[in-house]
Amino acid sequence: MNHAGVLTMHSYEKYSAETALLPETPSLGWSISHQAIVGGPRPDGSKAYEICYIAKGGAEWWIGNRLYEAGPGSTFVNKPGDWHGGESGLLQPCERYWVRFIFPPDGDLPGLRVETIRNLKRAFETMPQRHFPASPQMKTYFEQLLAEHRNRQPYSVSAARAALHQILICTVRDYAAEDAAVVSEGVKQALASMEWRMAQKYPGEDVAPLTPVSGGYFRQIFIQEVGMTPAEYHTRQRIYLAKQKLCESSNTITEIAFDLGFSSSQYFATVFKKLVGLTPSEYRKLRNL
Repeated sequence: MNHAGVLTMHSYEKYSAETALLPETPSLGWSISHQAIVGGPRPDGSKAYEICYIAKGGAEWWIGNRLYEAGPGSTFVNKPGDWHGGESGLLQPCERYWVRFIFPPDGDLPGLRVETIRNLKRAFETMPQRHFPASPQMKTYFEQLLAEHRNRQPYSVSAARAALHQILICTVRDYAAEDAAVVSEGVKQALASMEWRMAQKYPGEDVAPLTPVSGGYFRQIFIQEVGMTPAEYHTRQRIYLAKQKLCESSNTITEIAFDLGFSSSQYFATVFKKLVGLTPSEYRKLRNL
């Protein structure tokens, strides 16, 4: 049974324990939200892990005085007992896929050898970093999993299970790849250049280092290593700094806008609302409660 809904600000497709093909997946689905969603308790209790793939948009959460963000093209892992995105989590306007699954002895992962299950469980249990860049094929695996739920045929259970196993393995591999990732020297120079010019409009192609490669090729390398274009990165970093200033200072919104190089408080509010799903004043009120 397809549980799908279309609201003014939120479109979704969800399968619960009663409608999912696999008993080891108490929940899975897809959603597009055009507004911010505050984190909260997970309805399936504390037994399940959750893998969330963010195709567009992002999510954020605070731990103490530090702000963490997961951007587009990234995977976010919730462990049993976690709230959605943490107790202070906030889903920004985004497109996301998710699946919750249970390891033995609380559940079962049929189709995998016991040794493989143990290795996967150990990998998920020992992930200190909960968000990391995802492989491009992650979206394909989620689409395959959902396609078997939408159009159930002979062998759909086996096909859905194969897609789930691909998601689990891809998540573990992506985490390991992020742990060993090396940023090229050219991209490091570009990031440093944008860092000291953060309170300005996007500086354009001159963020690329003086190398024999073309600007277009450098842009391609930047996207591969950072997950977004230089312009998108620059904008997101300015909004990241704005969030911190909204929570940690008493400066007015107009002062913060000009401090970060926005031409007006209205333009700043427009960009902020587009990425975060809240106006700067709404965000300050939410985080200062």
